[in-house]
Amino acid sequence: MIEFWAVVKESLGLKREDLTELKNIVFGLAEEQKQTELSIKELTRTIDFKIGGLGRKWGVDSERSFRRGLATILS
Repeated sequence: MIEFWAVVKESLGLKREDLTELKNIVFGLAEEQKQTELSIKELTRTIDFKIGGLGRKWGVDSERSFRRGLATILS
């Protein structure tokens, strides 16, 4: 297996420094991906909270309207 990678590196002209740089770039991208995923999760929680708040407000307003309408009908 080591011989295979030696041949690949030699045929592609890759140096150890190139591979180290690529490894560092991939590591950095992985860290940024984690941060993006955390941001998306936080945004999802925020949106769910806001939508829930709107639903609760509409529910209270609907109940209030129903009670007023029923009171008007019964009076």
